[in-house]
Amino acid sequence: MESTVGERLKKVRIQKGIKISEIANELGISERAYRNYESNERDLSTMTLLKICLYFDISSEYILGISEQIKSPSPVDGKRALELKLESLSTDSLIELDKFMDYLLWKEEQ
Repeated sequence: MESTVGERLKKVRIQKGIKISEIANELGISERAYRNYESNERDLSTMTLLKICLYFDISSEYILGISEQIKSPSPVDGKRALELKLESLSTDSLIELDKFMDYLLWKEEQ
């Protein structure tokens, strides 16, 4: 099991066949700076962590060593979790939620 942020970054990069120059260019940093992340000589900023996770399509929890699940839960998993929450709501709460959802849809149209 990879125990450091750097080891996890390197593993994902190699698995995806990405060169250090490619990811460094995408992040707008030098190759040396990225190597420093992989060798744990430099800590990731929150923004850099987010960019790396989006680029590799991986979860920040994996990179940080919080989870062994490399990818974030799929939208399908999220939909099922939402369905379970909806099932536990009272009728009054469902009515309030429906009104709020109407508001959000209206707001997005503006």
